[in-house]
Amino acid sequence: MIVPPTIIVVTDDPSDDNKNTYSVAGADFIFDKATEDHKIINAVRLLCMPKGQIESLDSSFATLDE
Repeated sequence: MIVPPTIIVVTDDPSDDNKNTYSVAGADFIFDKATEDHKIINAVRLLCMPKGQIESLDSSFATLDE
């Protein structure tokens, strides 16, 4: 089974127009690089964890709102 890549966009222009464009183009995550560095790190951590471990995490980490 081939797993599709996860697309993470880190931008310095997180306007709604750009977010919509990235989303339509297939982005899975879109982050403002000036203010959401902790969310970028959490997204990468989640993507590297086995599925069973993600399900056992507390909700703040699992939703990237840490």
